[in-house]
Parts: sequence; structure tokens; C-alpha cells
Amino acid sequence: MYGECLFGKGVGKALTLLLSYDVYGSFVIQRVLQLNDVRCTYNIAVSLRGNCVELAFQKYGRYIVEKLLETEESRVEVVTELFWCEGHRLMRLARSEQGLENEPDDPAPSDNLNEVGKFMYGS
Repeated sequence: MYGECLFGKGVGKALTLLLSYDVYGSFVIQRVLQLNDVRCTYNIAVSLRGNCVELAFQKYGRYIVEKLLETEESRVEVVTELFWCEGHRLMRLARSEQGLENEPDDPAPSDNLNEVGKFMYGS
């Protein structure tokens, strides 16, 4: 019910991605996932589609990915993304103890946040 308003369609998708890279934003998303609301969990998983592998390499994003893997409604989204992930990224993620480091060829999270901000505010 709460997460449905915040993490629904449109701007909610961009907001979910933006919050995922922030320390406190990640905490908010984790709390919504702890509500065990099927619709909220699914909306968050769909909003993060295509970004789960990258999030798994981020300190706070990793916690979100772990929470999504714990729930049947969102597990399919994450596992599908991992399945289609480039082999070297998947191996690097598997070998990583904490999944914290950025990949050398990947943009820094702040670059991604700038893109999300441009999408949301039309800059």
C-alpha cells in the first residue's frame, strides 16, 4: 500500500533506481521490501530491471538485490538478469566477497544518478 504509491510506474521507477544508490534511500527500499507486500516487491523488482547486476556491486545496492532474491515474486526478475549478464561480470560478482567494487569499464554510480536526474527533471 505505501510502496505502491512510491514505487509504482513512471517517475516511481526512476525514483526507485535513484534511491537504490543512496545510503538512506537503500534503507527505505529495504524497509518497503520488509513489508512483504507482493505488489510493492514486484514493482521494485520491475523498476530495477536491468540494474540488478550493477547494484550488486554497490555497497548498499547489494542489500536490495539480496532482499529481492529472498522473495519468490522478485527472484525471477533478478535471476533472469543474472542469466543474461555478460560472463565476465557474473564471474567477477561470484568471486567478490562483498560485491562492493565498481567494474573498471562501468560508469561510476554518480554518472548513473545524473542520468536518472535528467530523466526525472528533463535537464
